[in-house]
Amino acid sequence: MQMASVRIDFTEGFDDDEIILRVADEVVFHKRDVTTMPLIGLADSVELALPGERLEAEVELPGRGTRTRLDVHVGGRRQIAVSVDGSALSHVVSAEGTEFGYG
Repeated sequence: MQMASVRIDFTEGFDDDEIILRVADEVVFHKRDVTTMPLIGLADSVELALPGERLEAEVELPGRGTRTRLDVHVGGRRQIAVSVDGSALSHVVSAEGTEFGYG
């Protein structure tokens, strides 16, 4: 089985937030005090290797009482940008083989 790779970028709107990322109900990323750097629009990132070509994950911001599901066909390599506005999380997926630029 071919491994897929995905990078999840936490971008706009994070302000001293706690982020919990779960894949298959397992916490794969957990960080507190995450804040977007205004000059580049990026707060943090995590790189994941997946055993298949589908990412099914959950992003939770406990301090804001919000969470969202990610269900993305990642193919060979994808990038996902997750942003927050108030209590609403949203995400954008890059085209296969392309990356978002920050800064």
